[in-house]
Amino acid sequence: MAHFQAAAEAMTAEVNAWLDTCADARPGPTQVQQANDLGVPACHVWETPCGALPTHENIRPLELIERWQRDACAVCSMPAAVLDHCHSTGLVRGLLCRGCNVSEGRSYGSPLFVAYRLRPPAVLLGTTELYSSSWTGTASPKAGVSVPDSPAAAARALHREAVIALTTTEDPEGSEIRARLAAMSMDVIGPAIARWTKKETANAPTTPGSST
Repeated sequence: MAHFQAAAEAMTAEVNAWLDTCADARPGPTQVQQANDLGVPACHVWETPCGALPTHENIRPLELIERWQRDACAVCSMPAAVLDHCHSTGLVRGLLCRGCNVSEGRSYGSPLFVAYRLRPPAVLLGTTELYSSSWTGTASPKAGVSVPDSPAAAARALHREAVIALTTTEDPEGSEIRARLAAMSMDVIGPAIARWTKKETANAPTTPGSST
């Protein structure tokens, strides 16, 4: 019993140390809505942990995704309720609220959800696993799609499949949606909101009697 408890504590400490490398503060609802209006999902303006992923043998990729998301929807940052996955690969993408989960399935051409599918939490963190539920069992990739055993390689495969999915019958080169994504300037708005987060953290008032 003591051995298992020590192993669990070591695993928790490793995950906590990994998460501690990114800022606690995140953009609030107003800032996230502004990002959403520009086609940028909430997870793209959250700071990702630095350094290598925790390597403890009992740590599942899903646990790392859940801990990093803090039960917040990856698109709108509202409380998450659904584990979203890619139906082509069967791989977990991240956690969504019920509203965004429904919208994701109905909004193929929405820049906001295209951006999410290209860089969901699993891709941002570089780790994922096959989706599994008590109702449907473990998901399987569609015919012709192979999923690597490595969580990191699986995350790359998830991103690759999202890129392939940009190609449609009406737009075989995916040029229209790619142009819309480029117009969002995600690489500009993301760092801008990240800087806001760090500034707010640095300027946050301290509570009397609290330790720093």
